[in-house]
Amino acid sequence: MRFLALTLLALAAVASAKNINVEDAIDLEDITAYGYLAKIGKPLADEIRKAEEEASASRIVGGSASSLGQFPYQAGLLADFSQGQGVCGGSLLRANRVLTAAHCWFDGQNQAWRFTVVLGSVRLFSGGTRVTSSNVVMHGSWNPSLIRNDVAMIRLNSNVGLSNNIAVIALPSGSQLNENFAGENAIASGFGRTSDGKRYNYAGAGISVNQFLSHVTLPVITNAVCRSSFPLLIQDSNICTSGAGGRSTCQGDSGGPLVVTRNSRPLLIGVTSFGSARGCQVGSPAAFARVTSYISWINAQISPIIICNLQYKYAESNILTYCFINNGNMRFLALTLLALAAVASAKNINVEDAIDLEDITAYGYLAKIGKPLADEIRKAEEEASASRIVGGSASSLGQFPYQAGLLADFSQGQGVCGGSLVRANRVLTAAHCWFDGQNQAWRFTVVLGSVRLFSGGTRVTSSNVVMHGSWNPSLIRNDVAMIRLNSNVGLSNNIAVIALPSGSQLNENFAGENAIASGFGRTSDGKYLNIFRSVQIN
Repeated sequence: MRFLALTLLALAAVASAKNINVEDAIDLEDITAYGYLAKIGKPLADEIRKAEEEASASRIVGGSASSLGQFPYQAGLLADFSQGQGVCGGSLLRANRVLTAAHCWFDGQNQAWRFTVVLGSVRLFSGGTRVTSSNVVMHGSWNPSLIRNDVAMIRLNSNVGLSNNIAVIALPSGSQLNENFAGENAIASGFGRTSDGKRYNYAGAGISVNQFLSHVTLPVITNAVCRSSFPLLIQDSNICTSGAGGRSTCQGDSGGPLVVTRNSRPLLIGVTSFGSARGCQVGSPAAFARVTSYISWINAQISPIIICNLQYKYAESNILTYCFINNGNMRFLALTLLALAAVASAKNINVEDAIDLEDITAYGYLAKIGKPLADEIRKAEEEASASRIVGGSASSLGQFPYQAGLLADFSQGQGVCGGSLVRANRVLTAAHCWFDGQNQAWRFTVVLGSVRLFSGGTRVTSSNVVMHGSWNPSLIRNDVAMIRLNSNVGLSNNIAVIALPSGSQLNENFAGENAIASGFGRTSDGKYLNIFRSVQIN
């Protein structure tokens, strides 16, 4: 999804002006984080699995094998994506939260749909506690092309049992938030490679029967020194370690921890992000996401959300109330019926209208609604006819040229959604079409210029999706996401962008106006038909 934007002459001028050595300018295709899952993660997973089956310790370059319980906060990650599984690492922050790199979930080319989180083991494919999760929140400003804001939080469905082998790691706080840690020795750990292989041919490199969790002690360097190796990529929100002596993190360690010791306790200061494509033993620094720069975002992902559902039981004229603390998908009863009834009364909540979140259409949408709908629409289109939005009319080709049909690939098949073309390479949709609180999609097929969903028009695929950073599936808040297409689609009478509010329109609430909704969905509570439709609503 890139095109040549500057000539060599222009780049040389920029380099000269900023004292950047042009020879060191980085091709993002060669950066370890970009395209990671297919380029590095999957071949590595295949080799590690094979080596573990043969059996016996080492992986971080120049490091040592780690003993069970030595790094109890270390998580191993297996990321399921379209081509298989990729390898990453993470850090256990809470009994139900694991911090990792965003590129382990979406690397700019490939979208994972599930993590297997391995805790309390020095092996990746056997032993320890193993839990799966598709509830992953990437930083809202994660940019795979520039490797910026490379952090993501994995929410586990329930708390894991803590022990000598599984423990949480402390985050910086107080005066530690102002430290830059330069000059200190830090420990990086992970399940990745132990040596380099031939460039662009990673399979088997640094993988042996000695396939245990490894670690290495590395000196933290200043960002100014690090920029000499990565002049276009290093930001204040990065932290780097020296690669002197051929000691460094390597492919497969992505997302894992960089740790210093404070008060005899490990303190997390970095999340493994990227290194030089020339290799792990060439002496180049390794770059990490600086934890202190993301502490507010991290704490927001850790904080519980209190949800109260109110229902009225007519037969007993009684209020049934359920209050939960929502930590990802984990819920437990938090308040009594009596206490919640008082809350309902005090806040003037209309009990009859109270909503059970499990029944909301957005929550669990892909499996509950999206997939059955896709199956029925496909069948109906094969038979053919007309009608879909409830009480609406069939739409003619070109009547709504901004309308996009979406087919979301997820673990159980495909789900149906809609979207709006806002630029020739941008489609706005609902966040729940990508992650619905239970299911994670890994690819959209975007259909433009067609009144049918499974045939005709322009059809492009994309896994480059950015959800609103505060999307909350349980409360259905901030339910928006942007799909980035790899290239501009051709605009015509049948495919056109729609205008967005601007100026004084930003202050309007549009109440009392008639609006048109369009889409490929149901026409009634029980019926699916096969043609794109629209309806005017008040």
